[in-house]
Amino acid sequence: GGGGGGGGGGGEGPLRGGRDGTKATARASASLGLREGLWEGGAAHSVMPSLAACGTDTALAPAFSAAAVAAYQAPRTEERVPALYRAVAHRELELVKWLVEKRGYDCSVTNRQRETCLHGACRRGKVPLCAYLASSGAPVAQRDSGGFTALMFAAQRSSALLCRVVMEAQKKAIQELLGMRDPFGNMVLHTFAACGNLEMVQWLIACGADKGKQNAQGQDATEVAQSCGQQHVALWLAEQDDHEEW
Repeated sequence: GGGGGGGGGGGEGPLRGGRDGTKATARASASLGLREGLWEGGAAHSVMPSLAACGTDTALAPAFSAAAVAAYQAPRTEERVPALYRAVAHRELELVKWLVEKRGYDCSVTNRQRETCLHGACRRGKVPLCAYLASSGAPVAQRDSGGFTALMFAAQRSSALLCRVVMEAQKKAIQELLGMRDPFGNMVLHTFAACGNLEMVQWLIACGADKGKQNAQGQDATEVAQSCGQQHVALWLAEQDDHEEW
């Protein structure tokens, strides 16, 4: 829906409308067109077993249907991937671990929308699940068909903890992630500046984020914070400029 005026020039703000960073990111999240159906799976898998319900490495508890067992034990990768997606969709961390570690499921495989399981986990905001997938090789810089990475989903949720977990799990990719722009033209620093999360802004800059980089509207992080009414963030960023000049 519509929002209040954006930056000084009126119209849409740095995160597609609104001076309120929280509302802006909420609108951005709503515009992602989340495809829940691709992750939830069929009715036969509506209840996911936990690791405690799994038997040996070659069998699941008899309480689950033959179709479910077949899905989890299918020998071919293309048949096995949906089972891992469904386990993520139902936030079953122990089952995800079992599928990856005991069944050899590949965390880097994508679905038809080019989403990895990490996309689904970040979209749901499950920190332990995201940490496990990211540390198990799920590509953090993979863009889906809409141009979003898993980190961008986490940032759109305004979840600092989720973003830090994903980035710290693959430290070699941090610089690449800091420089990536979402389909709206914003880097992760712009997103958290708009949300007013000063602690996360400070952490991102400590990791090497460039506060002078501009988004698609031509605004750097300080200007984004100002246009979204996050004066405490804008003031801190301006102070950093003063320190650099001194």
